[in-house]
Amino acid sequence: MDVLSVESFKYLAAIPALLVGVVVYFVYFRDRYWALAGAVFAYTLTVLCIGLYILSHATDPRWSGQELVQAPKVTDTPIVGQALESLGVFLNQTADSINYAAAFEHAFPVAWDFFILAFVGLMVFAAAALVAMTMSKLQTRLMKNEVKTLKKQNNELQGKVGKLTKAVNELYARNGQPPLE
Repeated sequence: MDVLSVESFKYLAAIPALLVGVVVYFVYFRDRYWALAGAVFAYTLTVLCIGLYILSHATDPRWSGQELVQAPKVTDTPIVGQALESLGVFLNQTADSINYAAAFEHAFPVAWDFFILAFVGLMVFAAAALVAMTMSKLQTRLMKNEVKTLKKQNNELQGKVGKLTKAVNELYARNGQPPLE
């Protein structure tokens, strides 16, 4: 398996964002504002997860890239080697801790870049969500006004049909025919 570079992580974060944007667009009544907000939120979460991945895999050579500290082999010492076994375990654990701290020190700036991208994405998401909510409210208000207008037109047409029915019934009554229902 090819090892992904840090730069490729930034580009790969766009894939879930595009997928979420397309799905939200087609599922959520083709509303481009909510699709944009969903895509930005997916990008933000993906970038945040990449930053957390980098911190949880701090010893990965893609971002740690330093020489490892090696503990001396005290158990190989003649005569007292076996007596120094617990010291050897302690020195190995200390060297591992130092290596992890150094790797974390190298990985943190890389992860920090992703955390900054996530923060910017969160700010863009807030703006996109605000625009989407505003446009949804505006569309809802326009639809309510249209429904009121259609109800008013319906009532007017029903009144005209009632008057027309009454006139036809009067005409039928004059001619001695049964009225319409």
